[in-house]
Amino acid sequence: MKDNDLPHQSKPPYLLMLFGIAGFLLFGYWAQAIYNSTNINKSANSGAAELIIYVMLAAFVFFGFGSFWLAIGMQQYMITKSELIIKRPLFFGVRRIWIADIEKIEESDDDIKTMNNGLTGETVWYGRKAILKLKNGKKIKISSIEVGGYNILITTLKKQWIKVAAEALRHPAGCM
Repeated sequence: MKDNDLPHQSKPPYLLMLFGIAGFLLFGYWAQAIYNSTNINKSANSGAAELIIYVMLAAFVFFGFGSFWLAIGMQQYMITKSELIIKRPLFFGVRRIWIADIEKIEESDDDIKTMNNGLTGETVWYGRKAILKLKNGKKIKISSIEVGGYNILITTLKKQWIKVAAEALRHPAGCM
């Protein structure tokens, strides 16, 4: 197997990206419709009504950009023999992490809760999350909610990490 062969590649969450782009377009359309209606009826609007319209306009713009940020923030993970590659399909960003630079992989439960009355929470989703602790002190969180095929991804990453660590023990950097 060559170094550029991919033992595992996660699927990007296309449905969430589609919802994010659709939300951006929908909220943008509504914001444009509100803005155009305020320009047409400028003389008929009182001060309080104009304030309410601009607050609604700001809310639609906020949710529109929030939806767009959701869409470009989705990640795809690829594991090769020597590195973990994190891509953002809509942002065209790539981050490469050498598997040898991973110090520890921790997994834990990731419960998503909603607040019913402000005092107690109701669990909506049970998931898992992995935290990759790097040797430079940084942490990378991978959640089962954000990644399709989370279990396969983390199992493959752990196997590659163990292989790389075992190879480093057999061949220390200073010895040849």
